[in-house]
Amino acid sequence: SAASDVYKRQLLFIFALLSLPQFSQSLEYQSQGWRFPKQKLIKVTNSPYGQLTVSQSPQSKQYNFYQSGLWLASNQEIPFNESLAHFPLLFHHQPQNILLVGYGFAGLIKEILKHQPTQIYYLELNPWLINTAWPYLPSHLQKTLRDQKVKIIYQDGRYFLKNPLPK
Repeated sequence: SAASDVYKRQLLFIFALLSLPQFSQSLEYQSQGWRFPKQKLIKVTNSPYGQLTVSQSPQSKQYNFYQSGLWLASNQEIPFNESLAHFPLLFHHQPQNILLVGYGFAGLIKEILKHQPTQIYYLELNPWLINTAWPYLPSHLQKTLRDQKVKIIYQDGRYFLKNPLPK
């Protein structure tokens, strides 16, 4: 019938539009904006481990980092990072080699370095996470990730524990 042909043409037109890369990227970016309604969407990128999103709170210069829609960290979590690092490290008189599994990019390493360890092994499963967050981290956090005492290892924590680095 004529109505069925019109319907088929409309569907074909919609699928053709969605297959255009620039239209589908724009649609994806717009739909991601709906997931974070009170934030300005800065960057959306896909990695083998999930979709990474960077947003900014409009009231501040705080950047928020998400993986697959779940909040990971922000670039302004000083009190949280202080308590996460200092409470356990104060129980050791001189921490030397520290293993940190995830979460170090947003300021936790900066707090751990205050205890003057010899080495921090920072395991991060997703290398795209640090690369995506890097431009939005303050220079003092970038500096801590480049510190000579910090060794970033892109590896699963369970694998690392079964296959530690050679001495």
